[in-house]
Amino acid sequence: MLHGVVPILITPFDSEGRIDEESLANLVEFNIRAGVHGLGVALGSEVFKFNEAERAQVTACVIKAANRRVPIVINTGAAGTDLA
Repeated sequence: MLHGVVPILITPFDSEGRIDEESLANLVEFNIRAGVHGLGVALGSEVFKFNEAERAQVTACVIKAANRRVPIVINTGAAGTDLA
């Protein structure tokens, strides 16, 4: 069962508007060191704006950076039927 502090991560972008994986991995590390009980990739992460490849990129980056240290909750909803 999931309990405790589970923040929704933001998705950092570089100056070109691309997902900044290094900053995202640093954000994961910061939160884990701060003692969170899990991590969320959801509305605050801007996943509704992403295409399928970008969703996969963010998900893979968070999972890799967390390295099984905390549970991860991933939003699978979509704003329309094209990604649902």
